[in-house]
Amino acid sequence: ILTRMSYMRAFLSGFFDAEGSVHKNCARISIAIQNKEIQRFISNIVNRLGVPTSIYSNGVWVNGRQKSGKLARFLVSAIPAKHKRLERLRRYV
Repeated sequence: ILTRMSYMRAFLSGFFDAEGSVHKNCARISIAIQNKEIQRFISNIVNRLGVPTSIYSNGVWVNGRQKSGKLARFLVSAIPAKHKRLERLRRYV
């Protein structure tokens, strides 16, 4: 369903704005998802971008400056605080 890069970016960015966060004190992007099937779906999309993920009981995480920075370059946020934190992570790539 999400075969075009532009569709993946739009979907993932929207999902991130609704359920995601960029942590203040560490280089981590997380998306809170309880449903295991949706966790795998989101993880697969992020993995297709070349960014490894970790799946935990509470969601999907991307840890580390390089990996988080790479994902941050792909995401767009309409929420000012998230946008600012993504900008900060982008400099690590």
